[in-house]
Amino acid sequence: IAFATALAAGALAALGFEPVGSVAGPVLGLALLLLLLAARPRGRAFWLGLGFGFGNFLIGLTWIATAFSFQSAMPAWMGWVAVVGLSLFLALYTALAAGLARRLANGVVSLALIFAGLFALAEILRGLLFTGFAWNPLGAAWLQLPGVAQLAALGGANGLSALAVIAGGSLAALIAARGEAGRL
Repeated sequence: IAFATALAAGALAALGFEPVGSVAGPVLGLALLLLLLAARPRGRAFWLGLGFGFGNFLIGLTWIATAFSFQSAMPAWMGWVAVVGLSLFLALYTALAAGLARRLANGVVSLALIFAGLFALAEILRGLLFTGFAWNPLGAAWLQLPGVAQLAALGGANGLSALAVIAGGSLAALIAARGEAGRL
């Protein structure tokens, strides 16, 4: 059930992209992922990251399947096979970042900060290693906010992705702290 929740969290995060364009989607999805990572054994982090990444790319890359339908020599179903396969492969970057962050972190706050850096690094590497597929960095969903485009000039879309993780981590830390206070 944790994997399915991570998958749903990734899909929720992808709602930051058009046509939905929800600014809250990435924050809520990342907060849920960070809460899952913090609550589960370290050995599960890779799989939870894989679920999140798969859900995120599966929803965020549906445009690829549509592009296949414009190729007269290719059947439309091949586009969906490509989306699933590519999403699963790209999710490995998120999985590695989640697994390493969980191994290095103790607590939600440190997890969020470490994962923010590793997530941004994973997005950079995704554009450089093996795929060259730099599309759909999660931080790009925030470009619709006033003033964010100027902020992106400093750290790029990958810097915005790190900020999105920190925002999600802040929400996760508030939720975790409230849960701890409720147990006292």
